[in-house]
Amino acid sequence: MKKYNKYLLYFISSSYIILTIIEFIKYLLTKSNLFGLVYLIITALIIFFLVPTTINYKEKVSFARTSKFIIIIIIGVFCSFFLESVVINNLKYIDYSQEYCDSIFVIKNVLKVILYVFILIVILLDHNVFNIVCEKIKKVLKK
Repeated sequence: MKKYNKYLLYFISSSYIILTIIEFIKYLLTKSNLFGLVYLIITALIIFFLVPTTINYKEKVSFARTSKFIIIIIIGVFCSFFLESVVINNLKYIDYSQEYCDSIFVIKNVLKVILYVFILIVILLDHNVFNIVCEKIKKVLKK
């Protein structure tokens, strides 16, 4: 099972990098905007956590790996759902940010969120949460 976790992490990392490259190309093709710059810097931070954690994946459960994955999920969800309202709405920064947000909406709010869910599944598989839950359900059903 751990072998599949490693392959799933490779898939997640490569997909995330490809989606980020697409977002970066779209950023270069649109006019400069503050949201795109902040978004891509935070995405680079996520890649900084994701790639080394994927490459150094060991069979043993590591709480450092789990904490990095949790940080990735928290920062990623913030970046996908809350960063737009902070930069565009609260700071009243008007430029081509909304145009850029609209052009990456599917990547930012759908595809990357699916990847964050996959990372959460990897965390749960690492800690054998599914096996523990199944055992508890069997105990309850036997009673």
